[in-house]
Amino acid sequence: MMANDKTLNIKLPEQLYSDLKNTAERKHISLASLVRMLCAEGLEKNGNITQTIDKGVRKPTVEEIFNSLPGE
Repeated sequence: MMANDKTLNIKLPEQLYSDLKNTAERKHISLASLVRMLCAEGLEKNGNITQTIDKGVRKPTVEEIFNSLPGE
């Protein structure tokens, strides 16, 4: 961990947690790495995540977000 890293302790709905965990396992990465990637990608794509939330746009599934990431 880097000196400026922050720990985030959150509760997730069981289905979301399960989806994230299964996706991370399939991609052979840690759950924390997957969450960091999804957050970074979401912020980068949307510029400001609150604008997307405020518009009431359908939230993509974890699989849709992950599949849109560069790489594989």
